[in-house]
Amino acid sequence: RPDLQQPGVRRVNMNQLGTALCELRDPPIMSLYVYSSNPACIAPNQKGILQGLAREDLFTVVHDRFLTDTARYADIMLPADTAMEHADLAASYGNLCIQKVDPVIAPVGQSKSNFDTFTLLGRAMGFTEPHFAQTNADMRRAVLDAVTPWRARMDADAQRRFDAGYGVLLPQDDACAFATSSGKIEFLRPDL
Repeated sequence: RPDLQQPGVRRVNMNQLGTALCELRDPPIMSLYVYSSNPACIAPNQKGILQGLAREDLFTVVHDRFLTDTARYADIMLPADTAMEHADLAASYGNLCIQKVDPVIAPVGQSKSNFDTFTLLGRAMGFTEPHFAQTNADMRRAVLDAVTPWRARMDADAQRRFDAGYGVLLPQDDACAFATSSGKIEFLRPDL
C-alpha cells in the first residue's frame, strides 16, 4: 500500500539490521517488530544483530509460533497462528502459479494471523482507514475481484480448479520467447 506510506519515514533493509540497530544514532532505532522471521539466525552480521537485540533501550515485539532465537530478546511475544488457521493466497517462487488457501482448523488459543494482528494494532492505535476494518476474507475477495491480465486470460477449467483450491498456472505468453535479438537466453550481452 504505497498510498499509505508517509514521506520521510526511514527504511532499513533487513540485510543491514545489525548495523542499523548498533550504529544508527540520528535518531536510533528504539523499537523493533519482528514477524515471519528470525533475524538472530537468518540475517547477515549475526554479531551485530545479537548486540543490537541485547540493547536495554530497544523495545522488541516478536509475533511467532515458537520461542526463536530472536524471541528470546523480546519484551513482548505475540502468538502467531499457522498456515492451517487462516485464509490466504499462495504464490510460488519462480513461476506463475497461484492457489487459494482456506483454513482447515480454527486458530489455536489466542494466536492470530499477521493480517489480523496488523488490523487489530492499527485500530488500537486509532487508525480509521477502511482497510483496518477489513477481515482477511474481505481482503482476499478484493484481491481476487481485481481484474488483472493474467486472471482475465484464465480459462474456465483453470478457474474451476482455482476455486476448488488447486494451484493453477496463470496464463502467459510463450515462456521460451525471450526478448533478445537472438530469441534465446543470453548470459553474455556485449551490446549492454
